[in-house]
Amino acid sequence: MGYNASGSDTSREAIEFGRQRGIKNIEAVQSDEMPQEGGFDVILALDVIEHIKDDTGAIKGLEKALKPGGALIITVPAYQWMWGVQDEVAHHFRRYTMSGLADAVKGSGGLRIVRKTYFNTLLFPPVVIVRALSKWFNLKERESDFDISSRFLNSLFYFIFNLEIYFLELFSFPFGVSILFVLKKNV
Repeated sequence: MGYNASGSDTSREAIEFGRQRGIKNIEAVQSDEMPQEGGFDVILALDVIEHIKDDTGAIKGLEKALKPGGALIITVPAYQWMWGVQDEVAHHFRRYTMSGLADAVKGSGGLRIVRKTYFNTLLFPPVVIVRALSKWFNLKERESDFDISSRFLNSLFYFIFNLEIYFLELFSFPFGVSILFVLKKNV
């Protein structure tokens, strides 16, 4: 689309996976490495911050990497009480509430919240049921909460998840499996 985009991940396996699919301008980095200072108009940290022990420090680093007036878009998993196998497998340090993520953002000092909402709300009930059943029956030997080998269910869940895009244009959700923040760097 003509954008000058780049990407990074701490997983060399993820970088290699992307390169095999033709994605260019991506690199493996250490978890404490931040992008170049003041060089980006937009940074996407999609399900990233929960993987970093010092989340406030990471957000400060991302803020420094933005140009004045730049945007930072963050998504994170919601509700610590929903902790499950997927969090263990993915090496998360935490899940968030809206106020918890807002506190981490406030620590940066140079970002203002433009939009905040929960999302993945329509799938919230089945996710809660799966997580509750896993805890009640001590089902810890699974590799993922998302190991679904049904094309029909995958298609159904994909449709439901993407349906939320239309609702999010109209309003913010009061709860959900994940949280979305859109932030702007002060000029």
